Amino acid sequence: MKESNHKEWAMLPGDLKDVVLREYHFFNVKNAEDILQGASPMLEELNGYIYQEFDNYMNRTYTKYDGTDDAWVSFWPLQYMKKTEPCIWHNGTSVEDPVTLVNIGPFNAWY
Repeated sequence: MKESNHKEWAMLPGDLKDVVLREYHFFNVKNAEDILQGASPMLEELNGYIYQEFDNYMNRTYTKYDGTDDAWVSFWPLQYMKKTEPCIWHNGTSVEDPVTLVNIGPFNAWY
């Protein structure tokens, strides 16, 4: 892993033109207002959302060790997903589908 070949390992798709697809499943909360009143949640599984992954390892720093040409590599990863041509969605899914999700961020406040 060197700066001279970073487009082969630090970028996706990069020079190798690798395509990584990720499929996502969501659980749509059908009765969000009722849950606030104490009801049990009614969930609907939504699947078939396929996105292409893009990666870029930015601010790469190479730290040599042991007096060799080998180096530790540190970086800031930038990763995002995008619906592209290879992403074929099934089950009638659409980017316009409304989905109600639970925000789990507040649950971490108690730990």
